[in-house]
Amino acid sequence: MITLAEAMDYLKLEADDIPDSEKSLIEGLAAATTTYLQNATGIPASAYENSNQKDLATLFCRMLLADWYDNRQTVGNIGPGTRAILTQLQNCPPIVSESDTKGGAAVVTP
Repeated sequence: MITLAEAMDYLKLEADDIPDSEKSLIEGLAAATTTYLQNATGIPASAYENSNQKDLATLFCRMLLADWYDNRQTVGNIGPGTRAILTQLQNCPPIVSESDTKGGAAVVTP
């Protein structure tokens, strides 16, 4: 859900100032946030792409990335703000827009 460029921007890092090994770490963490979201909600990340929950899911992944990047010793734990967003995503499944369902809105269920 998050590209390297988006992750670097959210973390306020300049690509020229970061070694390739650090960029690889950030890419790996970004990929792991998507996996975490999918595992925690039971909903594929692709279901969020054209839904009413896209911005919230993206924010969750960004906040989780920042938590993990800043607190590398505690990867796996998430902060209370990030947890609150996850709770919303777990309890309010994405609704795909009508234009993507060819006829009517559809709720994505795990």
